[in-house]
This record gives sequence, C-alpha cells and structure tokens, in this order.
Amino acid sequence: MDNPLRSEAAMFRVVVLVGIAAVPVIALGLVAGAGWALAAAVIELVVATVLLRRRSRAARAQSPPPPT
Repeated sequence: MDNPLRSEAAMFRVVVLVGIAAVPVIALGLVAGAGWALAAAVIELVVATVLLRRRSRAARAQSPPPPT
C-alpha cells in the first residue's frame, strides 16, 4: 500500500475522507447523544480497517515482476 504522505493529492483525499466521516458522528452526537456518536465512530473505524486490510492485501497480491 502506498504512503499517502508521499503525494499531496493523496493526502488531500485522506483529509476530505476524514472530514466526510466526521459529519455523521458529529450530527448523531448533537441529535441523539454522545453514546450514539461513539457507536457511529466505532462502526466507521471498523469499516475503515476492513477496507484498508483488503486494499493492502490486494496490493501485496499484485507484486511487481522480477527484474530481468
């Protein structure tokens, strides 16, 4: 998996995704309470972890060809 700090465009994508993920947690915290916001944050972290694991495994499966 590539390092997002190597590319400004990739880091911008990370910042935007974190901002988008924070919106439902904040809204749920304001409407339903802190417990529900915590539950939403945990769900988002679990989903993000699963997606990152899949992406990293796919990147490892596509190893570059050996040099000739």
